[in-house]
Amino acid sequence: MPLNRPGSLQPDTVYFKTMYKQVGKKEVTVKAALDGDGIQKTFPFSIRVLEASGSLWKQDTMTIVVQEDTTISYSLLTLLKNPSATNVIFSSPDTGVNGTSWKYSIPKGAVSKDTITLVASSSGTEKSVLKVFLIVLPEGTDGPTIKLSSPVQSTVEQPSVTLVVVCKDKNGISAVNYVFGSLSGAMTKDNDSTYSVALANLVKGNNQITILATDASLKKNVSDTVFTIVYDPTMDDTTAPEITLKTPEKDNATVSSKSISIEVMCTDASGIDTVTCKMGTTDIPVLKGVGGVYSASVTTLAVGENTFTFTATDKASTKQSASKAVTVVYDPSMTDNVAPKVVIKNPLNADQRVSTDTLTVQIECTDDSKISSVTATRGGAPVTGITNVDSLYSVKVTKLTEGMSDTINFKVVDNSSNKNAKDFPVILRYNRQPVAATLGLPEDGATGVTKSPTFTWTGGTDPDGDAVTYTLRYGTSDRALAKSVTNLTEKTVTLTTELSSSTTYYWQVVTYTAVNGDSAVSGIASFTTVEDAPVISVQPESKGTKAGGTVTFSVTATGENLKYQWQKDNTNVTTGTGGTTATYTTATVGTEDNGSTYRCIVTNNSGADTSLPAKLTILNSVTYDDNGSTSGKVPVDEAIYTSGDEVTVKTNSGDLARTGYTFDGWNSKPEGSGTDYTPGTGTFLMNSSGVIIYAKWAVKPYSITYTIDGASYNGTPSSYTIETATFNLPVPAKAGYSFSGWYETSIPSGSPITSITRGTTGNKAYYAKWTPNSYNVTFDKNDAGATGSMGTQSIVFGTSANLTENGYAKNGFRFTGWATSPGGSVVYGNEAAFTMDVEGVTLYAQWLLVGYSVTYNANSPTSGTAPAGAVYANGNTVIVQSNTGGLVKGTSSFTGWNTQADGNGITYACGAKFTMGNEPVTLYAMYSGNAVMDNDGNLYATVTIGTQVWLVENLKTTKYRDGTPIPNVINNTDWSNLLTPGYCWYNNNGQNKEPTGALYNWYTVNTGNLAPAGWHVPTDAEWGTLETYLGGSSVSGGKLKVTGTTYWESPNNGATNESGFSAFPGGDRDGGGGTFSSFSMSGVWWSTTELDTDNAAYCYMTALSARFFRSDGTKKCGFRVRCVRD
Repeated sequence: MPLNRPGSLQPDTVYFKTMYKQVGKKEVTVKAALDGDGIQKTFPFSIRVLEASGSLWKQDTMTIVVQEDTTISYSLLTLLKNPSATNVIFSSPDTGVNGTSWKYSIPKGAVSKDTITLVASSSGTEKSVLKVFLIVLPEGTDGPTIKLSSPVQSTVEQPSVTLVVVCKDKNGISAVNYVFGSLSGAMTKDNDSTYSVALANLVKGNNQITILATDASLKKNVSDTVFTIVYDPTMDDTTAPEITLKTPEKDNATVSSKSISIEVMCTDASGIDTVTCKMGTTDIPVLKGVGGVYSASVTTLAVGENTFTFTATDKASTKQSASKAVTVVYDPSMTDNVAPKVVIKNPLNADQRVSTDTLTVQIECTDDSKISSVTATRGGAPVTGITNVDSLYSVKVTKLTEGMSDTINFKVVDNSSNKNAKDFPVILRYNRQPVAATLGLPEDGATGVTKSPTFTWTGGTDPDGDAVTYTLRYGTSDRALAKSVTNLTEKTVTLTTELSSSTTYYWQVVTYTAVNGDSAVSGIASFTTVEDAPVISVQPESKGTKAGGTVTFSVTATGENLKYQWQKDNTNVTTGTGGTTATYTTATVGTEDNGSTYRCIVTNNSGADTSLPAKLTILNSVTYDDNGSTSGKVPVDEAIYTSGDEVTVKTNSGDLARTGYTFDGWNSKPEGSGTDYTPGTGTFLMNSSGVIIYAKWAVKPYSITYTIDGASYNGTPSSYTIETATFNLPVPAKAGYSFSGWYETSIPSGSPITSITRGTTGNKAYYAKWTPNSYNVTFDKNDAGATGSMGTQSIVFGTSANLTENGYAKNGFRFTGWATSPGGSVVYGNEAAFTMDVEGVTLYAQWLLVGYSVTYNANSPTSGTAPAGAVYANGNTVIVQSNTGGLVKGTSSFTGWNTQADGNGITYACGAKFTMGNEPVTLYAMYSGNAVMDNDGNLYATVTIGTQVWLVENLKTTKYRDGTPIPNVINNTDWSNLLTPGYCWYNNNGQNKEPTGALYNWYTVNTGNLAPAGWHVPTDAEWGTLETYLGGSSVSGGKLKVTGTTYWESPNNGATNESGFSAFPGGDRDGGGGTFSSFSMSGVWWSTTELDTDNAAYCYMTALSARFFRSDGTKKCGFRVRCVRD
């Protein structure tokens, strides 16, 4: 038999499996040969086969799959047929044991071992051996590290380069590939971790190279890194750029404007990268034009020299730079045609009267080109002694002629090239001012002055003898003499318009000369006018009031500083308020005051005025008292009554109301014990002092209603009044609930109401609120032999909850649910919904004696059926069934049973015995013969369909039959441009390898080197043979597809897999864009039949139909491959 070496084992390790049905010693010989050298070696092994029933172990072999850096631990007793056995001694020549415990630590980086031997022995028996097959998986999914070794710099000056990378991984490196544009392939391995590839035809600028490194672990983890190599042919450029001035024409130019634009041309073999400009130390923006022209513009040239420096830097790697200076002289005077500006500063005006014969004249002179000279003449003769401070020029003028004028003629010249001049005359007139007048009457501070006063003054003359006139100015403020009398020639005047009385006025006199209009202002004097005598304009009115009331009299008078005095019956009042004001209010009056008269005397310093008398009359009336009402108004009786008059009482016209009471008419006493009067009809006789009528009130009853759970509750008390003493509300009871109080709404909110206090009003409706109590569910295991524990479960009364998951167990029995009594029927299942409608409950576990099933699986035969299974109780002996259904798988015959479909579990011969454990067991049929293996070590089962033998799985290999790697193309654009072989996993995810296999383009299929030896990729005609054998295109797809919707999308129409072909979906990769789609919707398989240069035939199936489809499409697509035997 051939020996196999799975990828999970060490490179120098192989294994084989066989079965012996006879007990005794066996000799096994292994022959090893070295290819090509004719060297052979034979290894003999002696094996002693014991009866299965004689072993202490449950099984002879055990496979453990574990990750590295993990510790496995077992209780060896649990692996025995009889876990309760005593006096069993355990040992292991490989790892050692500790009593009945076996622990084994797999360190980080460990590799798989062949086997670990565990030995069990007991007195009187041979040693029993348990072979443990240990498969160690590497930890994690991290791919290799990738670092660039060469070139050292990312920028090169040649169009070719040798790229060297260092790839490392704790599991080793299995492959390193590169992708450069449309080129891809494997890199050359230089040593343990260094890989290289020579790249040519680099493009100028960035060149991206993708490196893909795959580790040597079982998971084949992949890392990818993109390196950028910059090809710069200008790295050897050492020549600086050339800068040529275009505008202005010369490096040194003179301009008359503050604005200028300078243009330079910059050239370099490597091209210009940047151009900058500075004006002095200030950066100036540079604009790029066409043809290598750059410009800089400014609008703020300073007068004089301005230096601009341009700096150009090329694009070479060495960044060569050059600079050029341009000098611009700004001379604004080149265009100055404007004369200087001259402003008089002293005296105030250029034509000014002065009062002295000596004066310093000052003028301010300014010009954009500055001032060159300032000169002056007086009567044709030059004026000397002109000085200046900045722009202010001064000259002292003396010996002015009294009564005459002198002119000083200034000439101001600017500093421009044109020497612009400005003539500026200053006229000085020398003349004395008049003498101010002295005020006479009214004297300053005078009082009681008539409202038409006469004003007099003295002085007010002109020293030069000129004629003068006077203006009298007056007003109520010394700062605003708003009124005047003008053109007076005499030193006195009487006002014809009266002034206001009792007012302070201010006055002055201004003296004017008739010749030149000069003036002199006198001082200011004040006086106060006389006040007006009082005059009463509104007389007091006669009034009446009831005894016990008061009345108010008032008077209105004109005049200033008025004083008032009220008199009763011609005698000054001494009671009441306001006796010395314009308004007087009497003290409380009685019947004795009836007919009294009141008058007011108004006086001031100018006289007095006495009012006419006003008479007081005492009245009788009826008053209504609300007697404690809370709303409404009492009626008002406007009538005046005398003693003995009959009075009819008023109705309750003001809607008097009182909270908690009803209006019950009128009564002569406030407590209601006097005489009752019917509103609107009752009468009485008026007395001599007035009558008060009181509202009468009757207490109002209110109802109380109680509602519990929507129904009326007969609680007490059921009524109350506003005068009822404070009382508590009743406290009802309800099973399963706590009373939480009464509320005024059916949906309780806020705080509960516990009582009604005295003074409360209104009908009351109360609603009860209940809070459900929580009660416990107690779980009883109901059997002393049951194990486990469960706490109580609290559930709110009236609510439902799922019961706590059962925590009890009983060996050989199955928990069936809960009963409400120890021997009762099951009422509640495990975790069933339970409604708490009692005040606590105990539930009792119910048990049913059960066993565990042994099931036989035919394991994809081509004919025959598996025997029927059976149910066994824990500890019972199971006798393994024979091949009663005649199972056959292709050319392979039935060999026995195994607990795993791949044969890596416990193997049982027909008729073998084992003890039933506490879980179900499935036994899978095993067959002789060799499975098909590809170059990656993937194993494939086969199935015969008609005259054809097919692989039962899609191809998964990443290598050709001769061991050459197939390029793994990841990038979508690269895939769509590919015209050479390539493969990928769906979504570039290696986890999609199972069960759908790899995706290949047609160029890979067409190599004829893809299928395992003895097999080939079918032609379109061979797919047609399969289609015809299974009943044609309309139904054959369903007979090929695996059933269910685990892999295929719903509804997976027509799927039966009765052919055993086991077609899984897997989608495809588009040849136009390289994208993936339809993973669970469709499956597509290549044929080798070529239609034309671009297209080839394929077939496919979908989840929506039982049909088998045959079509054609671009060879660039990624489809699945299923092989048929040669």
